Amino acid sequence: MKRFITSLLTLIIVLPLFAANYSRVSVHDPSIVIGYKQSNGKITGEYTAGAQKIYYIFGSHKAFAKSYDMKNWVMFNNNIKNDQNILFSKEIAWSKLGSTDYNVDGNLWAPDVIWNKDMQKWCMYMSVNGDNWYSSIALLTADSPEGNWKHVGPVIYSIPWKASPANIAALTDFYTVTGIASGSALPSRYTLNRNGNQIYGMNAIDPCVFYDEEGKLWLTYGSWFGGLWMIELDKTTGFRDLNRKYSIVGGSATNAESDPYQGIKIYGGNHVSGEASYIEYINDRYYLFVTYGGLTAAGGYNMRVFSSTSVTGPYKDMQGHDARFTSSSVINNVNCCGTVNGYVGTRLMSYYKWDWMKLAFCAQGHNSVVVDDDGKIFNVYHTRFNGGNEGHQVRVHQMFQAKNGGLCTAPFEYCGETLDEKTYTMEDLAGYYGVLDHGWGTDYANLKYVSQSELQLCADGTLAGVYTGSWSLDGNKITIRRNGVAYEGVVITQKAEERNESVICFTTVNGDKSFWGFKKYAKGQNFSDDTPTSFTLGATDNSSAFFSAFSDYYIIDGDKVLQAKFKNYTAGVNNWENWLLVCTTNKERGAAGYSEYFVQRADSWWWATGVEGNNAGCESNYNWDTFKQDINGATVVLNAKREGEVVVTDYDITTVTGKKLWYKFTRKTSYDNTVRFFFSNEKSHQDFEYVRIVSPSGITSPFESASAQSESKYSNKTFNLSGQEVNSSYRGVVIRNGKKYLTQKVH
Repeated sequence: MKRFITSLLTLIIVLPLFAANYSRVSVHDPSIVIGYKQSNGKITGEYTAGAQKIYYIFGSHKAFAKSYDMKNWVMFNNNIKNDQNILFSKEIAWSKLGSTDYNVDGNLWAPDVIWNKDMQKWCMYMSVNGDNWYSSIALLTADSPEGNWKHVGPVIYSIPWKASPANIAALTDFYTVTGIASGSALPSRYTLNRNGNQIYGMNAIDPCVFYDEEGKLWLTYGSWFGGLWMIELDKTTGFRDLNRKYSIVGGSATNAESDPYQGIKIYGGNHVSGEASYIEYINDRYYLFVTYGGLTAAGGYNMRVFSSTSVTGPYKDMQGHDARFTSSSVINNVNCCGTVNGYVGTRLMSYYKWDWMKLAFCAQGHNSVVVDDDGKIFNVYHTRFNGGNEGHQVRVHQMFQAKNGGLCTAPFEYCGETLDEKTYTMEDLAGYYGVLDHGWGTDYANLKYVSQSELQLCADGTLAGVYTGSWSLDGNKITIRRNGVAYEGVVITQKAEERNESVICFTTVNGDKSFWGFKKYAKGQNFSDDTPTSFTLGATDNSSAFFSAFSDYYIIDGDKVLQAKFKNYTAGVNNWENWLLVCTTNKERGAAGYSEYFVQRADSWWWATGVEGNNAGCESNYNWDTFKQDINGATVVLNAKREGEVVVTDYDITTVTGKKLWYKFTRKTSYDNTVRFFFSNEKSHQDFEYVRIVSPSGITSPFESASAQSESKYSNKTFNLSGQEVNSSYRGVVIRNGKKYLTQKVH
């Protein structure tokens, strides 16, 4: 099955079991489906005990990926990549009417894939986008979700307001489905437009295909302007069920509810923003997910939720607002502030950034949702960042159903946590929290985001800090009341994103927005100074492509030492398929002013911006006859020391057989005062025990863990913030074993 239509979720608690190791992919508009690989190698969508579970995501522009754990993803291809013009020739003929220079490459958008139980086939519904609404959705089938795919035929077409009756008759099924005489003029409702943009007629893209609780098969689709619609499919063919008729209800742009060709209207219309419909059944309700706004980083993209007890709706948000708009800014006679930052539809998250993160998350959307066979609810979406470009990545968060019926999203991405019946106490939760109040939105056009503030959950059930009010627990569920409004949700424990720290979190929702928090180490301090920095870089199956996996940035001001310790694992095919150490200007990768002082390979080779690759400055005692075997599984200790115009990297390497190797690289150039280091790799992965920055005096920077500092000769000594050793009579802020202490209150 594509998605399980009952949820086992009854008690909500998450325990951290795995470190935060990820292999990322860029798949725009990801649609999730679960496959089960049987003992005979066949992959079906039907759960079987003992079968290997594989998660697949399918996205726009022929981007497909799979994972075995929802954390580490690898891309794959199939025949669609090269055979698109042959596979979609019928749909291309229609789309070419919309523009003289039409090219289907770049116009295969947002496919959805389902295991059809009656056909015993995987069915892909692919958007073939065309300019001026000359779009359609095509059906393909395959025996495996990885392909190859066979084109079966078009399922539904957009009917543009300016299309000629002759072309509609020759190339679409409009007249056959509606019963209108072939070649007749279009009914006037289809020709309604605003400056050429349709306000009634839909755009046939962004399909979602699913089974309802009665076993019926449905297709939802559409994007902006004319709204989002649904039709019933024939389970035995995968095409439109021609026996299911839809009467004209409404018929104008302001109150359309159903249409003989377009089916049942579930969202939008009247030229309002909204696309990417996705419906999932969770605990007795059908939840409709819609994405508002433009998909660029500054476009305001954001995910909204409505629900209904009936598969055909009406779908309403937690405040009772109908998802079908009666104008572009009014719903149920209430001014709704438009859509992108409006309050119609419960918003899952805004643009946001936790304090320790380098970049904010922007334009999150076009999500899909699945209830796994163990009851976990996963929200899969793509996100952009405020780093100055349109790069995007897939993210996966668990979701939970609150007592108020709303869906709330875990504050941090999924890290392998599992459901448990443990119940927290008030004492467990009491403390200081970093919180994000997502609200209705931000000044997205200027990349503004929700930032972290501090809230105290007091042991007596009251709130202090940024909000006042009260809070309470009911089993694993939490209620936070602020300003007279109740936010309901769950308590979970996760790994803080971009950290390796387990933290207690809450995620809550009220009528229209979300509120997240994580328990801090202390007032004003996100994490303990002892927070470990361990992480894994690259896919653990050594499949990461060159320069596709990246560590955090490690920023050095002036003369300091970068230290790291890790185990190196490689596919062992080529000498260069190991770690890379990169030293750059103090800029994000790809940003203006970014330049590489050096990119150093593990096998005595390097290059830089404007410098050809060579081995000058590299020394080692490597045995090239055994190098690939020696380096696999080896423990590597690095000291990269910067002194003015010289950086020297020293590697002490111990092989799994106990052999001692060394590798040294010296690079002299005109470094800026502030430089960045980061690690990457190719066809390998590295398990880092720590990465830290140490000053020449040995004083640990805030990036260095106390456990790492304790290994040095400066253990148990005390230093002031200038790096001078002091005795016990010193009063002020000091550093001892990598941690800051206040020996006397400073005024």
